[in-house]
Amino acid sequence: MLGVLDKGVVVLVLTLQTASPDLRKKSSSHVSRRVVPTHGNTETSGVPLRDLAVWKTGNVLQPIIMPRPDLHALGVQYRRVPVMCVGKDIYCDSRLILRKLEELYPEGERLGAADPDEQAIERMLENWTTDGGVFARACQLVPPAVTLAAHPNFIRDREDASGLSFRKADLEKNRPDGMAHIKQAFEFLETTLLADGREWLRKTEKPSLADIHAIWVLDWVDGLDGALDRDIFTEARFPKVFAWMARFRKTAAEAASALPNKPQTLSGEQVLESVIAADFVEPEAIVDKYDALNFQKGQDIVVWPTDNCYNYKDSGELVALTTQEVVLQRKTLDGRTEVRIHFPRTNFRIVLKQDYEKMEAEEVKKRARENEHEEEKVVRFGSILKRKIWRTSKPLSGKGTA
Repeated sequence: MLGVLDKGVVVLVLTLQTASPDLRKKSSSHVSRRVVPTHGNTETSGVPLRDLAVWKTGNVLQPIIMPRPDLHALGVQYRRVPVMCVGKDIYCDSRLILRKLEELYPEGERLGAADPDEQAIERMLENWTTDGGVFARACQLVPPAVTLAAHPNFIRDREDASGLSFRKADLEKNRPDGMAHIKQAFEFLETTLLADGREWLRKTEKPSLADIHAIWVLDWVDGLDGALDRDIFTEARFPKVFAWMARFRKTAAEAASALPNKPQTLSGEQVLESVIAADFVEPEAIVDKYDALNFQKGQDIVVWPTDNCYNYKDSGELVALTTQEVVLQRKTLDGRTEVRIHFPRTNFRIVLKQDYEKMEAEEVKKRARENEHEEEKVVRFGSILKRKIWRTSKPLSGKGTA
């Protein structure tokens, strides 16, 4: 999305589009996180990310499968959306985007907690849904009929991104395990944070980041036809969770309809030109000298996610490294300007480019050795097979029978 903010800063968020309404209905809903505008200056989950709004905004929609030329034009190899650009600073990962919107524009109504105890709850819920496995288990509940009805290119793309099999037998085998874990998630909220009848998880008047982090997976899987076993997931069994989700959806819809400026659709060329014309919005940060990696500012690095989509790696010059974030600087694809790409530290690997190139060279050698070994096995098997055939076809000696 693009919006000219009070500070004259251009904000762009590249979000997901689908190849067709049919493909969207059948297959796209389970690959995007869900976000909705609430107070006009930040994001909350509850509706698809492409409905996110930041002041005056416009959508920059991306193909549902790779390649994504608009990202590549910015110099970004990272494949997951949304990706947010604020000036020449590019932010990857929804959690980092949420955090940065609160940091960069504190004048708006804050969604995050100020109290350290409540901040801890937010952070734990954030990690619970993503790193704690709730989202991964929810993905196991996508009905096989929905996935297999999608376009073959979509299936291949998601197998490449996830490293998982989308064969029908594997999908069906994983569903019971996923169902059990999502039931645990419902029970956790029903019997703890929502047990006393509160409307929102931090006992706030409106949804907060704690609600956002906890709800987006459950809201998505509950809205996906055929995902949940409705004999298990009933309002009678989980009344507080279902009431909480209904409140959130209602609040999200009201907030979206109250936005003074509706998003407009922009082209990739408009995105690139806006970035080129902009400035960096964040001052260049430090490289923590006490970081365990012991990297130095200016070294060439390679960064990629380790939980999924790990085949898509970004490289550039290290300009910032903290416990929460890594930032690299590089040129756009056409070389017309420099951008800084920000990644969270959690579930991202960072290596020096020279070490990565050595790793790649070793991997090539390893694959070559494995191929040679396989070829030798084929040759040996062929020789053995030939000998067996020769022995069985050799004429029998001695007297024949009449």
